[in-house]
Amino acid sequence: MNHLSLRAFLLAASLFLPADLLAGPDDQDGYAIITSRDTILGIHGCYAQCLNDGDCPERQRCVAVPNVGQGCLPTRDDELAPDDWSLCEAPLDCGLEEICARQPAPTKVAAFVEHKRRRGFAVHVVDETAWGGGRGDDGADNIRAWLQANYQALNLRYVLLIGDPRPSGDVPMRGSKPANNAYQDWAGNPVVLTDYYFADLDSNWDLDGDGALAEFSVNPAQIQPGSPASFHPDSLTDDMGPGGANRDAEVSVGRIPFYGNVADLDHILQKTMDYENADEDSIAWRHSALLAAEGQHRAFFGELIRTDVLVPNDFETYRVYDLEACWDHEANEDVDCRSPIDGVPQSLECTPTHVEDAVNAIRPGFVTWLTHGSGRGAQAVMLQGNARALPDDKPFFTFQASCYNGQPQTTDNLAYELLKNGAIGTIGAATISHGPGSPMPSLVNSAGNAGMAYNFAKRLIADRMSAGEALTALRRDVDVNNRWWYWKNYLTFNLWGDPSIGLYSHAIAEVPGPSDMGVDSGSPDGSVAAVDAGEILPDSGVANDALAQDAASDRGGLLPDVNSSSQDAAEENPDSVSTEVDQFSGVSVDGSVVNDHSSHSKSGCNAVSDSSGSVPWLTMLVILLCLPWRRRV
Repeated sequence: MNHLSLRAFLLAASLFLPADLLAGPDDQDGYAIITSRDTILGIHGCYAQCLNDGDCPERQRCVAVPNVGQGCLPTRDDELAPDDWSLCEAPLDCGLEEICARQPAPTKVAAFVEHKRRRGFAVHVVDETAWGGGRGDDGADNIRAWLQANYQALNLRYVLLIGDPRPSGDVPMRGSKPANNAYQDWAGNPVVLTDYYFADLDSNWDLDGDGALAEFSVNPAQIQPGSPASFHPDSLTDDMGPGGANRDAEVSVGRIPFYGNVADLDHILQKTMDYENADEDSIAWRHSALLAAEGQHRAFFGELIRTDVLVPNDFETYRVYDLEACWDHEANEDVDCRSPIDGVPQSLECTPTHVEDAVNAIRPGFVTWLTHGSGRGAQAVMLQGNARALPDDKPFFTFQASCYNGQPQTTDNLAYELLKNGAIGTIGAATISHGPGSPMPSLVNSAGNAGMAYNFAKRLIADRMSAGEALTALRRDVDVNNRWWYWKNYLTFNLWGDPSIGLYSHAIAEVPGPSDMGVDSGSPDGSVAAVDAGEILPDSGVANDALAQDAASDRGGLLPDVNSSSQDAAEENPDSVSTEVDQFSGVSVDGSVVNDHSSHSKSGCNAVSDSSGSVPWLTMLVILLCLPWRRRV
């Protein structure tokens, strides 16, 4: 599809129909794609009009761009003019003497929308002209306000955000402060960027009106000097009371980050369609899992998932643990390993190379690990180079029980690198996550990072849920047990990828559309007028930041941005505790207690921030997507 065709598609997809038509039949689930025009139509820029190089600023040339005009561009003398740009549909934020031009747009969006429609969803593509636009928290608040106003009428089940998730991005995540009332002196209080804000839609996340969202409650008698709560002792209100933030979400949310590379976005969309279009008799390979844990005290994590979830569901397993120091090679069994081990793991040393080899050996459907982490790597488990070298024809789901693996400010964060290559859906932490520092007898009721991975695996594998609903269900089902750090985990772990797919997704019979397509083109809410697909609309598009990828890390080398130092910490609550520091300081540590007795083991995360014709058939297609219709029997 060419650029102008895609623009026509988006303009048509943005029309709003009367509420009675939008609602759809009771048995048709809604699927909203929240995005921006810079994502769907191509990143736009403003370029000064010119006649010759003398009209341009220093280090810019007057370039004749086909289909656009002459403008000042920062190009070299020997660099050819771009031949795949197009004029913007409106001046947008450009000046009177500037040309507004768009770079190439992704080509798979329309196919993805049609794919979801064929699977029975009422698909709604929503850009900033509908949800209001904006950057940072203001933009996130606008997205949530649109969802709150429409999720019931549209019968939304899933929400997929496609766009730049950074605070400066055009489809931003929301900043929250779950640790603002943390009472321990070791606790930090970072801003936690989260997409869960777009899932819990029936609540007020700023219940106390102080501007700090999702604050957990605190007992004033527990506050220690130097804790986050100690810095505002006269304002200890929270957002967790009746009507406040809660764990029972209304929709399941996922995100495909877009950092400016349209080829990456197209690849992820196509891979997602291919995964769901696989024949049912061709997906047996997905019944396998790779479990990795750095340090012998973390191997219990993999063993509990294997024993409780994988073996009962006939999943093949491949285990990569750090057990060399406690393994009797003559007897081929563990000798007082800190984690009890059943049988013989495939690898007794956990390294990125061994994990990469394991992926190639077993081709797993599910991968999970427990280790330290940073934006660009998981210590002793996975580096960017390993992720980029993985095969991508049989992609897996991940739960990455580490810190920062899903840090949105890092444009090549590990969760995103895996989504681009190797994985079909990834769950990683936007900031520090909290988990056990020593073995635990059970993870069933734990919302530590290890417990979240365990409970996600159970719902994804045993309960056969989609990835989005598995994450939604574990938040709802597993109590935070009055631990602010568990609540913080629920906000910091986000899903990169389509929330509606799961391990057992496969090709289904096409759901037919209606035989007639009468449609009322009114726009009762005044947001976007219904138009012909070829008509140009003014829009509220906003400029995108310059985007760049950092250099790839060496595949086999040490993680340059992981600080391996750690410090012990413990506190009075049993089960799990984590010492954390400011988001950009470089170190965090967690500890654990088992059976109500404190354990001062080294664990947790070493956190580092890295830092113009119309297309009538498309018009009809999108009208069809918006119309309610019932499945034929």
